[in-house]
Formats: sequence, structure tokens, C-alpha cells
Amino acid sequence: MKKFKILVYIFFLIIVNGCQSDDGQNNSKKDVANSEINGMWTLVNVSGGFAGANQNFTAGSIRWDFDESNNTLKIVNDNQITDAIYDGLPTGTYTYSSILSTTSCGEGFNPLAITNAFESCYTITDNILTIDNNQIADGFALKFERIMFCGTN
Repeated sequence: MKKFKILVYIFFLIIVNGCQSDDGQNNSKKDVANSEINGMWTLVNVSGGFAGANQNFTAGSIRWDFDESNNTLKIVNDNQITDAIYDGLPTGTYTYSSILSTTSCGEGFNPLAITNAFESCYTITDNILTIDNNQIADGFALKFERIMFCGTN
């Protein structure tokens, strides 16, 4: 029985260590290139707007998948909260770019233009993506968490 417990413990350690980043980089609070938005994100909170929204969402219910190879954004919006003031964009495929025509971004933010939707600015810190859709002027701030898969950073 003791050998079995040791084997289970060793197996557990292998699994846990196999899914951790081994690049040795500290990714907190660093400037990000537009390519770091690439990947899948889940909307976890929307705040701001005229009414002062502060709505949390179930992780995974609203997913945004940025594909930098062809500048597409695939959104799956399975939100079940019927009284949410704003939950982002509806399910669909959009194109995006980092060229803005009407918005300028402050220091530490990167431009994000989603075709036929909005222009905004974003920042990524510690696998948290914040899209500031002009929150100062009654827009919304969308907070996402990166969806991590085993073997990814």
C-alpha cells in the first residue's frame, strides 16, 4: 500500500510539472506586442457604462479567440444572464487590426479595432486582457482571462 501511495504521488508531480511554463520569464507587468493577444480568452467581468455596470460572467460562457495568422476573432457568446447590461459582441467571426482611425491609446495600452464593432485599447497583465472601450465616456471595460491549455504559456 505504501508503494502505491508513492507511485500516485510521483504521478501527480509529473502531471503538475508537465503543465507549468518552463520559459523562466516573469510575464507580469510588461509591455506586450499585439501578438500576445493571440489565443483564447474568456470574459469574466464587464464594468462601466452610463449605469455603472459591474457584471461578472461564468468563465467559459463567453469566449473570444484571436487568431493573429489571419486577423480573425471568433466569438462564442453563450451568456445565460438575461439582465446583463452588456456582454460584449454576439457569436460570430470578426476581423481585427491594430490600426485605429478615431481612438488614441494611452501609455501601456495597445490599439484594437474590431471591424464593424468598435475601436478600443487593450492591455495584458498576468494573463488578464482588459479591453477599455472608452470607459471614461460611458463605454465599457471588458476583463478577460486567458484560457490556458496544458503545455501553453
